[in-house]
Amino acid sequence: MTLIRLTVNWVAGAGDADIFNLNPGMEKFSWQDKDEYGNKVIYEAQYFGGWWQLMVAPKVGRSLRDEVEFSPADFTTEIWQALRDLLWRKYQRRRVSWSMVEHIDDILAGKATNERRECPAQITKNKPANHTRGFRTSNPRIGRLEK
Repeated sequence: MTLIRLTVNWVAGAGDADIFNLNPGMEKFSWQDKDEYGNKVIYEAQYFGGWWQLMVAPKVGRSLRDEVEFSPADFTTEIWQALRDLLWRKYQRRRVSWSMVEHIDDILAGKATNERRECPAQITKNKPANHTRGFRTSNPRIGRLEK
């Protein structure tokens, strides 16, 4: 009898419902609330690279759920507080790190800002023209020095 072992590797940060996420390091948190007009809406906060992005969509029935698209929205103090409460509950169950809760606390206290950071691809574009291509190594197994 032959035993076959099947191993499935899940992408870090992706949940079961989020298998097809193109950016596995991004974390999404969603909750329901009412907007300023009293209509039910779904908020979705996405955290990636130390930056929070908020999306909002109206809450609809099951038949229209696939047609609803999330649109970008701005954070208010009430939304920051609701997100902080959500993260606190998840932190108590060890689902998020304490640094996320601290980051929201710092934003609410005015110590930090929610700004998108410059990505590494933009940093490498500004390199001087005389940088070397390839890699250099002195390991004889890999090959000789390249310039």
